[in-house]
Amino acid sequence: MALKKIHNIYLVSGLFNVTNSMLFTTYFLYLTNVLNLSYTMATLLDLPLFITQFFVELPSGFFADKYGYKKAVIIGTLALTIAPLIFFLTTSYPILFIAGVFYGIGFAFISGAFDALAYETFSSDLKSFLTIRNLIQNIANIIVPIITIWATQIIDLRTFYLFDFLFKLLIITILIFGIKEIKKIQEYSGYSLDFIRVGSASVLRQLRSSKAVVYQASSEFLWGITKTAIDLFWIKLIELSAGQNNIGFVFALASIVGILGNVVAYKLKIIKTAFWLSFLIHSIFVIFAGVFIGSTFAIICVLGQSFFINIYGVLSQIVINKIIQVDRASMFSFLSFLSGIGKIISILSVGFIADTYGVGSVWILAGLIIIIISWQLYLVQKHMDDTPIITV
Repeated sequence: MALKKIHNIYLVSGLFNVTNSMLFTTYFLYLTNVLNLSYTMATLLDLPLFITQFFVELPSGFFADKYGYKKAVIIGTLALTIAPLIFFLTTSYPILFIAGVFYGIGFAFISGAFDALAYETFSSDLKSFLTIRNLIQNIANIIVPIITIWATQIIDLRTFYLFDFLFKLLIITILIFGIKEIKKIQEYSGYSLDFIRVGSASVLRQLRSSKAVVYQASSEFLWGITKTAIDLFWIKLIELSAGQNNIGFVFALASIVGILGNVVAYKLKIIKTAFWLSFLIHSIFVIFAGVFIGSTFAIICVLGQSFFINIYGVLSQIVINKIIQVDRASMFSFLSFLSGIGKIISILSVGFIADTYGVGSVWILAGLIIIIISWQLYLVQKHMDDTPIITV
């Protein structure tokens, strides 16, 4: 395996992290502080994203397994290039829904294909790859929010979508010229869209054959609800607890704590137990952050949940990789599809909950659901050793 290819996969992953961190820091502030949208209107703007992702997720995964992971990632990145350009060119609320459609297409094509591309490349040392990838992500989350929040003092928030557009063009260039396609050769017969039928059959076969996969799928659905609720109001919770000028600092500090969790995950030997236990402890910090919103203790809880979610972030991917044996892009897309259903439910409800009961109530509700997810993850680890190697 060429060293250059490995470096380029890390580079693409890092650039995605930079753009995600930049927009994550500014997105909700732009909608609520510049466009003056209510929490309900701001969260509903994500609805076309998740609805589009809902319909495109599975076909995109099947497409990637049939025609190649790299091609799917390029298509997804192209869509993610169009979306920020729309945000940059207009402030019209209805037109911004169109940008959400392109975001949905982009995330759907990338969600399964890029993970599959990385896993097939680093299958011999997956734990090291996941640790380094998460380390890059956390470093980006330390530096980018500080620079972003500082830059908001002199740059219009809408300008960050132009930066995102330029970054995505760079990613496409690296994908085309710097990464080699990885594709499993499979035999398909019949009409041109037969890959959808074959991919669907593979997903159903793996669900029937493995209880671990079923419980993982259930947890992904619930995680879609909770992660969306937490992510949407992450910046608002920090703003209410520490002030807008300190958002970048708290974000960076959370990433530093996340790096520590990442390192601990790499060193852990009791992977299966830590896999679900770290998620359970994470739920406690989420609940306390919501209960004590507006205080310094809420920020401490934000840092605590960052530590444990980073432990889970490494271990969960190892576990998922063990229980999914074939057609990785299809299965990863299926899990994202279930998560997308949860995201739609969250989008339709959490804005109203925040407007009615406050931002803290959203985090408390999310933390309670995470406790249920932890039970599902316990069942995953309980049955994972019984998961048969599935052949096609």
